[in-house]
Amino acid sequence: MKITFLGDLTADRRMLAAAKQPDGSFDFRTSLRFVPETLKDSDAVVGNLETVFGGEKLGYNPWPVAYNSPDALLDALKEMGVTVMTTANNHALDQGKKGLLRTLDLLEEAGMTHTGTFRTPDEPRYAVLNVGGIRLGLVAYADMVNRTAAGTQQADDALALVNHMRPYPKRSFKENLKAALAHVLPIKEIRKKKSEKRQAQGVKTVKPRVDTVPLTEADERKLDEVVAVLDAAKKESDYVVAAIHTGGQFNGEPGLHSISIYERLKPHADAIMGNHAHVAQRIEKYGEAGVLAFALGGLNMSCGAEYVTQDDHPEFSIAVHLYLEKDTAGTAALKKATFTLYCNEEDEKGYLTVYPADAEGGKGDTDAMRTVFRRIAGYDFPGFMEEYPIFEA
Repeated sequence: MKITFLGDLTADRRMLAAAKQPDGSFDFRTSLRFVPETLKDSDAVVGNLETVFGGEKLGYNPWPVAYNSPDALLDALKEMGVTVMTTANNHALDQGKKGLLRTLDLLEEAGMTHTGTFRTPDEPRYAVLNVGGIRLGLVAYADMVNRTAAGTQQADDALALVNHMRPYPKRSFKENLKAALAHVLPIKEIRKKKSEKRQAQGVKTVKPRVDTVPLTEADERKLDEVVAVLDAAKKESDYVVAAIHTGGQFNGEPGLHSISIYERLKPHADAIMGNHAHVAQRIEKYGEAGVLAFALGGLNMSCGAEYVTQDDHPEFSIAVHLYLEKDTAGTAALKKATFTLYCNEEDEKGYLTVYPADAEGGKGDTDAMRTVFRRIAGYDFPGFMEEYPIFEA
C-alpha cells in the first residue's frame, strides 16, 4: 500500500483575492491542477489542514495569520486526491469553537477521515484507517494553539478539543475579563488596521525563528500524554504515524525544541511527519525502518504573502510516500519510502500554481531547487525523477 503525506494546506489572503471570481465564487482547482498526477497511485493521501472552514459570515482571513477559508478550497483538495486530513495545528481555533466544529462537519460530508481536533474531549485522540487491509494508526498533535486568534482569547473548553502539546494554565480573572470585553469591543477591527499598517510599512508579520527553547518539565508531562495516545493507537494498528505540528518558522534546519520532541516520540511511532516551519526540512531514517520528515513545507502557501520570509525558499514543499506491505505473519513493514518535490509560483495578481518540480513551467533545475533538494535528501540532486528515494528495505 502506498500512503502519501502532503505539507500544509491553506489559502492566504493574497491567494483568496486572486482566486475570487466575478460571480463571488473561488477557483482553487486550477491552482492545484498538476498535483493529482503525482498522487494517482496512492491508496491514501493525508494532508495537514492549516486553516478552518468557519463559513463566510466569520470573514475569510480577517488578517494575515488568522485563517478561515472558503468551502471551495475543500472541494478542490478532495478533487486533487486528499482522502485524510490532520487538523491539529496552531490555527485550529482561529475561528473559535464554531469554526472548529463546522470544519469537522464539512470534512465528514466530503467523506474524509480526520483526526487532531474533536467535537468532545472524550473522543479517541487518534484515527485508525483500513488501507488495503493494513490498519494505519494516525495521531496528530500541535505543539501550540493560537489562543488569541479571531480577536478573542479561546476558552479552556475549546482548547480541550485540540490535540496540543503545550501546557496551558487555566485563565486568570484578568484574562477572562479581556476575553469578555473582546466580544463587545471592536478588537477585530483594531487588529486588522494594525496589521494593514505594518504591511504598508513592509514589516514582516512573522520573523524567522529557530526553535531553541528546551523542553520544560510541564512539556515532558504533556509528551507523556502523546506517548500514551501513540501506544493506544498501536494496539489497534499495524503501523502508526505521528503527524506533529511543531518547530520554528522559516528555518531551514530544525531546532532543539522540535528535535527533543521527536526523540521522545521515535520509540512509539513507526514514522513521524512534521510541519509548521513553512519550509521543507530534512528527512532522516531512524531505527530499522523509521522515517522522520522534520517539515514537509507548505504545499500551497502564497510566498508573496506579507508574513513570508524568502531566505530558505518557502516556495518548495514535499510529499512523502510510504510503501507498506504485510508479510505472511500479518506484520506490516515499511518496504520503501520516497518523496516528491513541489514548487509553487504566483502570477502578477497573486494566483498560485503548484507544480511538481520538473513540470513544464515549473522552477526546473535551478540553484534554489538544488539547495533545497540537498537540505531535504542529504544527497545531491540526481536529475528529475517522479519520486526520489529515502529508504528501501
